[in-house]
Amino acid sequence: PSVSCVHDRTFRCGGTGIRSRGVTAEGSIRVVVGEDNFLMREAIGSLLETTEGVELVATCGDLDSLRAAIEAEQPDVVLTDIRMPPGNRDEGIRVARELRKTHPSVGVVVLTQHAEPGYAAVLFDGGSEGRAYLLKESLKDRAELVRALRTVVEGGSVVDPHVVERLLDSQRHREDAGLAKLTPRELEILALIAEG
Repeated sequence: PSVSCVHDRTFRCGGTGIRSRGVTAEGSIRVVVGEDNFLMREAIGSLLETTEGVELVATCGDLDSLRAAIEAEQPDVVLTDIRMPPGNRDEGIRVARELRKTHPSVGVVVLTQHAEPGYAAVLFDGGSEGRAYLLKESLKDRAELVRALRTVVEGGSVVDPHVVERLLDSQRHREDAGLAKLTPRELEILALIAEG
């Protein structure tokens, strides 16, 4: 769908809508939100609109409108879910990867219900700078979200502790699986190597 800009800075994209707010106050973090769930998108939008130091510049319900809003608004941070139309697979992660090349200074905060270590690994594959992976269910308050936004703007990274736990469990499982393939003699040699 095409994006049309009217004088009051409202963008409309099909039925999903990009809603763009006015010019940012100096020093505010400019945020574009990508969330396909209407109620969640509205809740996040309302929260950010009333947060000091944050300027919500657009909310988007699908991948195409999210890309269009990023190009039109040049945000500091994209706050996105992982899955959204058209494919409902990994669109938020794909946008984060694209931004590494096209807009490397734009931070990305993935706010999702999916604690899958694979998604987090792909998000951080090109580096952890300016990236965050948070779970909706464990986000405690507005301050925690704002800290994540500020951290990625400053080039840092944030990972939800539950996701870190799942990543470590996944790593341990792979290591255990690798050891399980060794013969008794190979295990003996490995133990001798460990002893020096």
